[in-house]
Amino acid sequence: MASKNIPGIRASLIFSSITHLMGKVAREFDKDQPNVLQVKTELPKRIYCVLAPDLISSFFVHASVGITKPPGLLPREDWLMRESLVTDTGSHWKNKRTAMSSPFLPKNLDVFFEHIAPATERLLKRIDSYSAAKQPFDVHLEMRRCTVDFSLQMFFSEQLADGDLDRVTENVTCLESGMPEPIPLWLPLPANLNFKKESIKLRDFCARLIAKRRNLHVKPGDYLDHLLAVEDIELHRSWNNEEIVDQMLAVFLGASAIATPLTWTTCQLSHYPDVCRAMLAEFNAVSPGSEMVSYQASREMSYFECVIKETMRLYPTFWGNIRYNEELLEIDGYSFPPKSTFLLLRYFANRHPHYWQNPQAFDPLRFSPENPHRIRPNHYLPFASGPRTCLGIHLSIPIIKMILGSLFSRFDLFNLTTAPNGQAKIVFNYGLYPQKPIMLHVKNRVDQAQATN
Repeated sequence: MASKNIPGIRASLIFSSITHLMGKVAREFDKDQPNVLQVKTELPKRIYCVLAPDLISSFFVHASVGITKPPGLLPREDWLMRESLVTDTGSHWKNKRTAMSSPFLPKNLDVFFEHIAPATERLLKRIDSYSAAKQPFDVHLEMRRCTVDFSLQMFFSEQLADGDLDRVTENVTCLESGMPEPIPLWLPLPANLNFKKESIKLRDFCARLIAKRRNLHVKPGDYLDHLLAVEDIELHRSWNNEEIVDQMLAVFLGASAIATPLTWTTCQLSHYPDVCRAMLAEFNAVSPGSEMVSYQASREMSYFECVIKETMRLYPTFWGNIRYNEELLEIDGYSFPPKSTFLLLRYFANRHPHYWQNPQAFDPLRFSPENPHRIRPNHYLPFASGPRTCLGIHLSIPIIKMILGSLFSRFDLFNLTTAPNGQAKIVFNYGLYPQKPIMLHVKNRVDQAQATN
């Protein structure tokens, strides 16, 4: 059987950014809605953008039969996280995945959620100060501070003072902003030198946490203790400090990336007051008289979940995944030559008009159990699928519920973004970032009630 035709676009991977490439893909996607695009570059690599959700799902399902992570396509990611769960492949990856997975099983998650309330309280305190001063705030920056805060507490039992938290947040933001660029790191460019400097800072920070923990007589029993106790079945020994730093960064950066759906959900809701009112009504029903959402309460917030899922459809935490094949690959009617690289672009798959009704519209009820047009599992892939499904698949949505529920119970939000239809432009970094700061005004509901009385 002949292979399906694959249209192509031309783009530079040396003299332009990932965001520039995605802009070219977007123009072709808007014009013809292709399922696959070949990217023709100045490099000898064969690169394909996969845009259809069921085809992306097939790549995830076939991950065990010749489809793997590509060697050296993102040198910055490899340089920062070395041999982490994110960057490794083959049997090494499989053994690390097994060793790192048990604390993330649903039955073991309660201990993680205990750390969300302190970070949320610090977030609400900062936002309350903006409200009192009648000043707007950068929503992505504040959500980034919050996710770095709870990630450090949740995994490593480390709560930083405000100034230290700001420095680590700035460090993480800098690294994530530069992560996807394919420019070789050995080139002595300012961006490369800065990335290396910031990488060393974050790795040194993690190394200090390890040294501090090894000297503790009474251990907190958190995820860092789990990593310190891992016995590598291939190496027949515990991981050394450098290997533990690799894995610390994998889980830490993965969790702090929850800032992306927190940002975009907050941005969306500032434009949909009816949705906000429905969320507030649900919050008051499941958590009456409280300003904080517990994990148990979050499990009853079904409308919140629809809202979050719809936001993650439009703005997935990670815009895509990268895969590679050593041998000839025939999949879903397509034939791909050996040593091809695939960009599995979930951002476009979630907006593909052949698979989604009115795909550009923000419609939380498309995820309602009462919706007759049920979402097919292989069409919605917020956490990827297959063997490399995100470790935090059972963590992310409850955390978002807990933080946003607490935020919306206390504040009214007003978006100052002036983009058309309130939709801020995005940059394809490690996650989907706003091109420009999304500024919000807030009003404390208690203050409003007192003023009315």
